Amino acid sequence: TNVYQRGNASYKRILELLEEKPDIHDAPRAEHHTLKGGIKLADIYFSYGEQAVLENVNIDIKEGQYIGICGGIGSGKSIIARLILRIICPYKGRYAV
Repeated sequence: TNVYQRGNASYKRILELLEEKPDIHDAPRAEHHTLKGGIKLADIYFSYGEQAVLENVNIDIKEGQYIGICGGIGSGKSIIARLILRIICPYKGRYAV
């Protein structure tokens, strides 16, 4: 039962993430293209106000590659997913697609 409850809670959290509205908006008349190549996050820093949450994060996802994000509660998994999806912006660092 405990495993089921934890799995159900994780499932609900994933649904919340997928339904979240992005803070980043496309420019007017922006063209949407199918992503080709990979995604690279370089020297990413993110904070909630004064509280640093992520510091100097580097992720390089190759085209066609699958990744998993693992960690304990509050370790930044959801924040990393939001950054990759461009739902939120880091205060420092670079994206490359």
